Amino acid sequence: MRRQPGSTIKPVMVYGPAIDKYGYNGATLIEDKEININGYAPNNYDDEFRGWVSARQAVMSSLNVPAVLVLNDIGVSIGKDYAQRSGITFDETDNHLSLALGGFKYGVTVMELAGSYLPYTNGGMYTEPYVVTRIEDSYGNIVYEHTPHMEQILQSSSAFIMNDILLDTAESGTAHRANLSTIDVGGKTGTVSYKNGKGVNDAWTVAFTSEDIIAVWNGFDMPSDVHYMSSSSTGGRYPAIMIKALFSDLYSNHAPVDFPKHPDVVSVRLDSVLYEDYQQVALATEYTPEDTAFYEYFKVQNQPVNVSPYWQIPQTVMDLTAALNQNNQPVLSFTPPQMFMVYSLVRQQDGEEFSETMPIATFDGASGTVSYIDTDELGGKYKYFVIPYNPNVPVDSGYLAGESSQWVEVNVPIEQNFDFDDVFDFGQGAGEGSFWPWNNGNGNGRKDDDNNEDEESTPTPTAEPTPTPETDVETAG
Repeated sequence: MRRQPGSTIKPVMVYGPAIDKYGYNGATLIEDKEININGYAPNNYDDEFRGWVSARQAVMSSLNVPAVLVLNDIGVSIGKDYAQRSGITFDETDNHLSLALGGFKYGVTVMELAGSYLPYTNGGMYTEPYVVTRIEDSYGNIVYEHTPHMEQILQSSSAFIMNDILLDTAESGTAHRANLSTIDVGGKTGTVSYKNGKGVNDAWTVAFTSEDIIAVWNGFDMPSDVHYMSSSSTGGRYPAIMIKALFSDLYSNHAPVDFPKHPDVVSVRLDSVLYEDYQQVALATEYTPEDTAFYEYFKVQNQPVNVSPYWQIPQTVMDLTAALNQNNQPVLSFTPPQMFMVYSLVRQQDGEEFSETMPIATFDGASGTVSYIDTDELGGKYKYFVIPYNPNVPVDSGYLAGESSQWVEVNVPIEQNFDFDDVFDFGQGAGEGSFWPWNNGNGNGRKDDDNNEDEESTPTPTAEPTPTPETDVETAG
């Protein structure tokens, strides 16, 4: 009897081939969204879309749209080729994207489906399932002995990655009811609805250990309006429960060995902030907290090399410049080299041994080119430099800082403009002549305690020459 396999075909026809031939892995991002490909518009089982998801999560949650998108990416013919070499048969009319969801004309047998998972438990090798191993006559002579034919369907490293995703699916995904806590169990479920969700037509679970593969199907051999299962009878329910019972009996006296690590596959620590918020796969750093890091398997030749900029020591600003505008105000310009960082523009008065530095402005790394005018009332020589900080990495002294930029020096002219009304006071009580407010008659411009406070002196003021403004700008070599 052949029945549609539902989502149990996804590892065999979609994700396994994508990992083997096109460099997919568990961290590959797929956008779960409403799609329409030449009139075909699949939905997920709950009619919800989740946005960007990993290939691992798409398998664990048995999402339909990502599977269709991946099959469309690798091509139906490629997916069919891998499935056929794994023992799956197709009708000549089976040439459409709904195959990703098990939409076959006739479907598969239970033995075919169980056998198609063999490459993911056996280093990528497939052999056709068989029942009879050997036949002997009454004298012990071998009349028949089966010789299995092994074929490498996909690279052993690809099989390892797909195997690990299926282990997660049995641990915390749709096949979790088939899991045994004491041994490695992998699996995948599949559910075929009856009449657009009225009930369930076919319910599947395929699960495996390093020793055995079991496929269980639930359903009616001739479904009808009175012969179908309830909507709750999904592949992840009774078929998975049955497999767990079978495994528990099979391994009551021994435990199968765990699946070994693969020498050509590495576990890589990744940054979840960049992954989830910016859809980028990047290495975590020594500053990445454990709660914002995750691990994923990659083939050695395909592992990521880009390091997440979110948790790095910030880079130094290299292009700080300074000039004076027409109002003799310093104009500082630079380009922040990194997103996610904060750049503090600092001023220090030059020529004073104990002058303090003063942060005067802060910019984030997404600011683009910065042009900042220092509008404080200044006079003399000043140095400016930029200190980069990573606000995501707290340290004892504040936040993780990078190396300061080279300083630039600005010579701000000292303006000496005299206002006649400020210098001379002709208010009431001034008496005759002029009043020179800072001269008490002693000629030194200071109050003399030995002189009578009522005495007045009216020396002739001498005008000082107005200095010529300087506009020197220096840059640290």
